[in-house]
Amino acid sequence: MVENGGIKVYVSDTGIGIAENKKDKVFQRFEKLDEFAQGSGLGLSIVKALAESYGGQVGFQSEEGVGSTFWSWTPSSTINIIGNDAEFVPTLPKKPIDASNRFGTVKKILVAEDNDSNFLLLKYILSDFEIARACTGREAIQMASVAGYDVILMDIKMPDIDGIEATIQIRTFDRTIPIIAVTANAFVSDKEEALKAGCNYFVAKPIKRAELFAVLEEIGNEQVIN
Repeated sequence: MVENGGIKVYVSDTGIGIAENKKDKVFQRFEKLDEFAQGSGLGLSIVKALAESYGGQVGFQSEEGVGSTFWSWTPSSTINIIGNDAEFVPTLPKKPIDASNRFGTVKKILVAEDNDSNFLLLKYILSDFEIARACTGREAIQMASVAGYDVILMDIKMPDIDGIEATIQIRTFDRTIPIIAVTANAFVSDKEEALKAGCNYFVAKPIKRAELFAVLEEIGNEQVIN
């Protein structure tokens, strides 16, 4: 439905609902309200990060034993109503950056990410940079070996060859390119494994623009000094 200059989408169910003492955990990372359900407890936190990156909001109403209604609101600059349907062009608020000064020589980034939604978020965040995508670890190795990238964003969990093994293989022919490990597993052991494989930095999902830019700025400054 059209609401407050944007589109609001609802999804409702008649399931078990959510208890009051658990509602504040719904959008938190690694929180599962049902320990017997599959998943890692990241889905809704990623949805929230995606919505907010577009200037939108998410929320829900739920009654235990009755069901839940989740909603997402996205701002829109253009809304055309056709019968009961709406066509809209999302408004994408973005703080302009000067990548040439703030991030030094960092201009070309290889993003190794197999998930389309995660890549779209990174593509939006990194829209001021020249980016290329590798969908598997094997593809990341091949692309890193033939093209000159300034940074590699390496998703740890990928099909074919995972990010750890891909990093190890890249380090056999390139010891200097900065590699940022990107993973939903933000435990100390995961960070240590990534750094041991040859990654220089570690960023947890869902990606936050400020956190990623801080790492890129650090990389750019180090390259300028060197």
